[in-house]
Amino acid sequence: MKKLLVLGFVILMAFSISGQEVVYTSQITIEWDAVAPQGGDVITYEVWINDGSTQTLIAETADLFYTITFSVDGNYILGVRTVRTITATSDRFFSDLNWSDVNGTRTPNPFIARYYIGPAAPEGLRYQ
Repeated sequence: MKKLLVLGFVILMAFSISGQEVVYTSQITIEWDAVAPQGGDVITYEVWINDGSTQTLIAETADLFYTITFSVDGNYILGVRTVRTITATSDRFFSDLNWSDVNGTRTPNPFIARYYIGPAAPEGLRYQ
């Protein structure tokens, strides 16, 4: 019994150390800090989504935020990376992806988004 309690405590601590927040939502707006352009180059950002099996590029934007709407049940990890476009040549260079579930200086409060489609409301409500 004591071994079971210790094992349960260790598992609980492992989950709490990760500090990952689960955000239950059908729509989420993520935001990030600007990256300074170098010279006259153009900075944009790619927004990615990972559903656990597939990483998908969903948008490229010059804004410092993006709103994502979910339509399928699941857990979603969100990511952003910087795109530097050299004005003179149109060459593009990419930063590493910053994923929402990775703890560190780039994501100080890690999180994932979780969405479940709500059930239909009951019909035929009446009194007896």
